[in-house]
Amino acid sequence: MKQTKTYSIRERGFTMVELLAVIAVIGIIVALVFPRLSFLEGRYLRSDARKISGLIRYVSESASIKKLHYRLLFDIEHGVITVASSPDGTDYGEESDQTLRRLRLRGGIGIEDLLLPRTGKINEGTIAVHFSPYGFSEPFTLHMRGGDNLLTLSFNPYNGKVLVSDGYV
Repeated sequence: MKQTKTYSIRERGFTMVELLAVIAVIGIIVALVFPRLSFLEGRYLRSDARKISGLIRYVSESASIKKLHYRLLFDIEHGVITVASSPDGTDYGEESDQTLRRLRLRGGIGIEDLLLPRTGKINEGTIAVHFSPYGFSEPFTLHMRGGDNLLTLSFNPYNGKVLVSDGYV
């Protein structure tokens, strides 16, 4: 008579389905917790500030090189910056370069306010900043927040540079 060995549940180990279920649960937990970690908000804030700084410098230089008028629209509530251009400064259309059309800030990163000399501090709505091909643009200061972190971007139209500073300057 042939004897068959019977295995108990403890000797078999885990099935592939059980292992995949555990890995899926761990993956979901990591996906929910990881973006909310505070040290990442600081990195995301700096990354978005660099993108905005580069966009501002590009638009400032492109206005004089391409002889076009540019308009940056800062949508404070939605954290979106839109670029439009115009040959004459009256009828603005979307920027032809798709990488420049719209910049959306990451989740958890937002625009605190925008300071313009002619209008003062604006912390709601949509604000337009114009760049002229003749070198005229208004200096402005943009404050950004990511969690407890604050950054200040100051645009100097005379040299076309954007200074990024920690805190609310």
